[in-house]
Amino acid sequence: MLGIALANNSPDENNFLDLDIQEGQGSILLSWTIPDTISISEIRLFSKTSYNEDFTNFKLIEPKKRKYLDTSCVEKERYFYYLEISDLFGRTVSSDINHPTFGTCLQKESKMFIDGLDPGNLVSLFKIKQSQMIHSLIPDLQPNIILSLVDLFYRETLNDFAWIENIPLREFPNLENDFSAIHSYYNNFHFSDSIHIYKEYYQNQFLLFDKDWNALEKKIELKMINNLNYLNDQFSNNLDFIHSIDPIRIIQKRSIEENQYVSLLIIRENDISWEDLFLLNGDTYLDIIKPEESAQTQRIEMAIPVDWASATLVHRGEWIQNIQFIPELDQMSISLNNEYFVPKDNQIWKVEIPQPASIINEIHFANHLLQFEIMSQTNQFESYSLWHNDDIIFEWSPMLSAETIYTDTSITLFDKDSINIQWIRWRTQSDQDDWQDFEWIPINTIQETHLAKSPDGGQWEETQEFTLGKSNSTEALFESESLIPEIFVLYQNYPNPFNSKTRISFDLLENATVSLFIFDANGRIIDQFVESEYLQSGAYNFSWDATGHPTGIYFFTIQTMVNGFEPVTFSRKMIYLK
Repeated sequence: MLGIALANNSPDENNFLDLDIQEGQGSILLSWTIPDTISISEIRLFSKTSYNEDFTNFKLIEPKKRKYLDTSCVEKERYFYYLEISDLFGRTVSSDINHPTFGTCLQKESKMFIDGLDPGNLVSLFKIKQSQMIHSLIPDLQPNIILSLVDLFYRETLNDFAWIENIPLREFPNLENDFSAIHSYYNNFHFSDSIHIYKEYYQNQFLLFDKDWNALEKKIELKMINNLNYLNDQFSNNLDFIHSIDPIRIIQKRSIEENQYVSLLIIRENDISWEDLFLLNGDTYLDIIKPEESAQTQRIEMAIPVDWASATLVHRGEWIQNIQFIPELDQMSISLNNEYFVPKDNQIWKVEIPQPASIINEIHFANHLLQFEIMSQTNQFESYSLWHNDDIIFEWSPMLSAETIYTDTSITLFDKDSINIQWIRWRTQSDQDDWQDFEWIPINTIQETHLAKSPDGGQWEETQEFTLGKSNSTEALFESESLIPEIFVLYQNYPNPFNSKTRISFDLLENATVSLFIFDANGRIIDQFVESEYLQSGAYNFSWDATGHPTGIYFFTIQTMVNGFEPVTFSRKMIYLK
């Protein structure tokens, strides 16, 4: 209220505070406004039950509060209230003592009580009632699934993979029919009608006056319906993603004192061959044990040797994931899109990390030369930095544009350490000068590295295609591939994994100059079958005997040249187990 004067010793009778009141079941809610120009020292709220009595009972209210809920009132009794405020100089302002605000404490109705309600949070009332209604609609749905669903209905924001990240993966594929029934029900039913009946009791408990309750009720219901529709739209996309990736993935590494652990996420348990599943590092491998059925878990945590700096996940003879450990971090996570990040808010795994307006979209490293592509689309002034280990090597402020811009650049890196894996970090600096990491990217300094997010902003993948400075989309790749002749087909070695010998085969589709090499995990050539030899088109088979070499991961690489085109190179991985 504007224009309130402060008296030297007593309230100013011509400028009273407005003291609003709302009757409720078992309570009376009071509210007042105070000009910002008053530096409050003390707030005193007086009450009485008879107009003719003097105000004797009073409570001290915290100076920052502007509402008070009186729950000490007697049901069906009328109460009169008077508010008095003192400032730091001892002056006072008050409500009208001669015409005090009054209201009745209404009788409570026991049917209105709800167990487990979060006081002051109207959303919690929606959640509890909706959980009850879903249980009535689908009695067989597990309580933990209902709670997870209802939590998603009221999230402020939902990402594209909210289903996968919040619903147990073993249950999610079976929810299609149940969720369809829930979605249909709430799109044909005004859920707020079932909430409105609690208004008379709970609006005071939530410190909400009538108009505030009505506005918030509509806002919450609109959020719920919007989230329901969004989840319905994303269900099939999430289900397709689940079926498109490997059935188990490494999602975290933790170091605790003298011990080291990795966590694995079970994505499609029925597609896992547990006897053919293990972790590999150099010549050491660890079997991954299937959890007990009663455990009902979707995560496996297993101890690994403390000297492991990386781990390779092998399933049915295929190298499905290789994870490098960030030495300076006790805890690190890997998204299902193969992005390294530091977990926050107890969410140790994600499908993908939140993307800033500018991202690293492609990286190529060879002979100390780092080439990378930045993809940006922003209408805000932002700044980013690319770090090599602990040093800033590139700073970036993108142009403002509604269109997607691809920018490529190159930097020469000189290794300060002899380690094979070093780290590139994409970071930004907050207004408080704190550095925020968006993503950590490992670079192998021993052998050529080429990674691209495919499609743009998607999953990191090793690739032979160079699209620096333009989109990594299928169309762009097709355009690039159309310039390269189809020369050969390199098959996966057989058997794989192998004990001592394995067969390597390729078909040469036309005459070409061919080289075929074996590399170890450090990028060193350890064997070669042909080197720059001109071969006729046809089928070729070679046998490789790994006796004398340590257990581990190896690569066989073919390089061909024909008709003046640039050399075409392709590699496959194989696993040697003694």
